[in-house]
Amino acid sequence: MRIYFVGIKGWGMVNLCLLAQDLGYYVSGYDLPEKFPTDEYLKKRKIKYDTELSEKNIDRFAPDLVVYTGAHQGVNNLLVVYSKAKGIAVMHQSEFIRQLQDQFKQSVLIAGTHGKTTTTALTAYCLTKLAKDIGYYVGTTEFSGLPAGAYLGNKFFVLEADEYAVSPPVDLRIKLELYKYDYLLLPALDYDHPDIYKNFDEVLHTFKRYILNFPDSRVYLNLTDSGVLQLYQQIKSKHKHLSLISDNSDADYRVADISYSEAGSCFKILTASNEFSFNLKLYGEKNVYNSALVIALLFDLGFSYDQIKKSLESFSGLARRLQYYGKTSDSRLIFDDYGHHPTEILAVNNALKQCFGAVKKIVYVFQPHTFTRTFSLKKEFLKVFRQLDYLVLLPIFASARETDTGLISSEELIKQLNDQERFFYAKDFYQALNRVKSLANKTDIIVTIGAGEVYKLLPELKRL
Repeated sequence: MRIYFVGIKGWGMVNLCLLAQDLGYYVSGYDLPEKFPTDEYLKKRKIKYDTELSEKNIDRFAPDLVVYTGAHQGVNNLLVVYSKAKGIAVMHQSEFIRQLQDQFKQSVLIAGTHGKTTTTALTAYCLTKLAKDIGYYVGTTEFSGLPAGAYLGNKFFVLEADEYAVSPPVDLRIKLELYKYDYLLLPALDYDHPDIYKNFDEVLHTFKRYILNFPDSRVYLNLTDSGVLQLYQQIKSKHKHLSLISDNSDADYRVADISYSEAGSCFKILTASNEFSFNLKLYGEKNVYNSALVIALLFDLGFSYDQIKKSLESFSGLARRLQYYGKTSDSRLIFDDYGHHPTEILAVNNALKQCFGAVKKIVYVFQPHTFTRTFSLKKEFLKVFRQLDYLVLLPIFASARETDTGLISSEELIKQLNDQERFFYAKDFYQALNRVKSLANKTDIIVTIGAGEVYKLLPELKRL
């Protein structure tokens, strides 16, 4: 089978492409010629792709299937439209993933608004070590030395499930609801994607509806998250297979005795009859509970404590999730994170303070992602910003699906913070670098954070 991926360099598409190649499909695609972090993965796997948007691409490759996302004009992309006209099968990325699920005996889904990429990567990593006979799809570039999409066998399919719409505004189906699951892990629920959901109640309703559609499947809930707790209150009498993870004695898997250091996090898991200790090479409380969800799943799948401990503790992290990048010439530590929601920024700050000490001063270079999110969560962003030591705020990185209405800007946010010593608006990367450089004697840690292109600053920061 020949598959053509429109937007092949995207964070999610490249991993789907690698998975498809492992399954024996012949793959190619289209994307822009500009350099992107995923280029090296396509090159390593000798996957050729087109950089010119032309109908000739389809004629030349002669695909059996064309896969697209909401990017590159989605369903209205020239290649998608032309393929449909020629009678070639066309599927959205999520529809293709759902089709792939049928090739596996069981599906393990990780969903929610925060923590799902880390939790998916950790689940896939541990099952790769323990079960081996798995396939997985994770929304990053790589984790702990593994590619973020692979097929090693058909027993389990580990999948990061997105709660965004298929291709707004044309197709508003929720991606999550296209999938089936045998096991579902839910780290966190929060209000996000204001262009799709009017309020948090709509988010809750979507997840409630989805979970209850699979009454015989197992769901793992992190009840220390307030959003997940609200969901639990709505489904606890309607779903018979809920596993509860919390710091409460009523939990099926209770987390206790958490401690932090520059090496990571240590904690215990208490069940009705046993106590288990774990050391994690990940930072902060959120990752402790992400890991606890995975541990609960692995115990239920029949793996022993020693097996789980060995696999979990060898996990070294993943790209763009509080990833350690190196040091500046003046020995400041550099981290990079994909966080683009106020809750995620706060989680990163708390994790670094927990593990490196509250006295360490941190400067964040943040690039807000989308005007709709920044406008809708303006109060939440400002509240979190005020808890940071120092902030360099870049212009908002717009989605291809939106335009600047003039209702919100990074410059206006900085003005409202009203503290020129701590909060700085940088109109470009050059100004951001100079500001970070000027804080050399006042900061110990630098964090680039955002879902746009802020990661491109990392090589320059290392040279400071």
